[in-house]
Amino acid sequence: MKDLSKLMEQSFRDFFSNNVAIMLLIDPETLKIVDANPAAEKYYGWDHAQLTSMSIAQINTLSSSEIMVEIDKARTQQRNYFRFRHRKADGSICSVEGFSSKVVFGAKELLLSIIHDVTGQEEAEAKLKHNQNLMGYIIEHDSSAVAVHDKNLNYIYVSQQYLDQYKIKDTNIIGRHHYDVFPDLPQKWRDVHQRALKGEVISADADPYLRDDGHTDWTRWECRPWYEANGSIGGMIIYTQIITGEIQTIEELRKLSRAVEQSPASVVITDPKGLIEYVNPKFVETTGYSFEEVKGKNTSILKSGKHADEFYKELWETIKLGKEWKGEFNDKKKNGELYWESASISPIMNNEGKIVNYLAVKEDITERKKMIEDLIAAKERAEHSDRLKSAFLANMSHEIRTPMNSIMGFASLLPDEESRELMTQYANIIVQNSEQLVHVIDGIVLYSRLQAKILTVNACEFKICDLLHDLKQSFSVLNFNADLELHTQNMIGSNALLNTDYEKIRQIYANLISNAFKYTSAGTITIGAEMKNNQVTFYVKDTGVGISKDEIEKIFERFFRGKNVKNGSISGTGLGLSIVKELIDLLGGKIWVESNSDPKLGEKGSTFFFKLSL
Repeated sequence: MKDLSKLMEQSFRDFFSNNVAIMLLIDPETLKIVDANPAAEKYYGWDHAQLTSMSIAQINTLSSSEIMVEIDKARTQQRNYFRFRHRKADGSICSVEGFSSKVVFGAKELLLSIIHDVTGQEEAEAKLKHNQNLMGYIIEHDSSAVAVHDKNLNYIYVSQQYLDQYKIKDTNIIGRHHYDVFPDLPQKWRDVHQRALKGEVISADADPYLRDDGHTDWTRWECRPWYEANGSIGGMIIYTQIITGEIQTIEELRKLSRAVEQSPASVVITDPKGLIEYVNPKFVETTGYSFEEVKGKNTSILKSGKHADEFYKELWETIKLGKEWKGEFNDKKKNGELYWESASISPIMNNEGKIVNYLAVKEDITERKKMIEDLIAAKERAEHSDRLKSAFLANMSHEIRTPMNSIMGFASLLPDEESRELMTQYANIIVQNSEQLVHVIDGIVLYSRLQAKILTVNACEFKICDLLHDLKQSFSVLNFNADLELHTQNMIGSNALLNTDYEKIRQIYANLISNAFKYTSAGTITIGAEMKNNQVTFYVKDTGVGISKDEIEKIFERFFRGKNVKNGSISGTGLGLSIVKELIDLLGGKIWVESNSDPKLGEKGSTFFFKLSL
């Protein structure tokens, strides 16, 4: 028997020493390590002598009493394995799983612990548990509703969002078939499920979902397969999200975008520094700049230089305070053209009240401004014309009444007058005043016909020298001023012909010469013509009082009579020069005047020029 016992002990020794598994012999009462095999020495990093001088508590993270408690629990539960955390010689901590059984050496009963390192397994388990917890947290806190089915379409997981989204009252649906929960599911969805179970991923960004109450919600969903560890399809996962609010917001944004894009007003959005981030098509149309040309540029690219720096300073001070600014800009287009805009500039703020952008809405008011300016000018012209008309009527009253009074007065004297000489004198006075009255009336009638556009051009060919000679003869007879000489200057020769309305040219000359006689008390009046570039320039030059610079622009206006006739010493209706201008326009010509009323600047007098084409 002794030989058999020694043989068994030797066999155990061989088994213990040569085993690749980590083995320790432990005294169950003191927890002292009685023996350790080479695998244990290698694992823990202590040699045999060091290990056998230690207790199991010295390599365990638990105290001796805690270890005994665990051993007692195992005995009570009739299990022979333990899970501990051990300390190695280098100080590192490892997780081990020990399987213990009783062995007897001599009279001593010991525990044989066969130890396996489960550090990696424990870390993997912890990581798996962490991932499961994290995944559950993500799923439950995600805005998407999640349902996981096996390949038979039975539920194996649903998130709370899924239950809430589809208003599922029976929350205990795990293990139930999908079509039992949704018996009226459309065929479209059944086809999607079958495709997913064959390995296809199907999704939709916006899909209408009709609820039982008739209300339609928009959903974004994805249905995809999930795979077993061996690569086979284990089932499918459905992700759904209600996006009705998002769709409505997108639609509102689209409406707003279309409104901005199609706005008849220019829209500009800048960053807080005034750098352009967006312009709408109307801006491009109005300014001539493309979006690419102005993107990132300062709005000062439109400055015309017509506004002072204080104007822009006040603008920026207003909008930086979060207030709206309204006003008008005189800006410059890409081609250099100036234009007017009515603008409203507002700050755009984020949720914290910080200005992140500026919005400018601008309307081109160039035509409106021009219309207002034209109306103001027209009003001023009308008022001026009205004043001139009143003056004209008063003057006309005088121009008509004066010769009429003379005619009536001397005519009333004739029947009682016996003197033949006085009767002749009275008759001459009556004739002269009658001619003056006819001249006034003729002028009014002619001007009226010009205004009514009923005069026509009766063209004929005539020699220019004949016209000048005719005028010289006529006005020489009428000149009763010994101190005034009438001259002609023909610088185009005796054979130059002109094809136009002879009578109207003569009328123009007659009015200009009559004017020269009125305003020239002494000196000369010269009428002439010259030719240049196939055009004839006629002129009437006098050495009279001249016309001031501020009156030259108004000289051809109807009813206008200069300051030289305000004293009433010079008669006239104020229509003569306006008739001249109208007649020259009718003939397709051009008229202008050069004059000097200040003797310090040279010889006084005026020269009226009018040009006609041959």
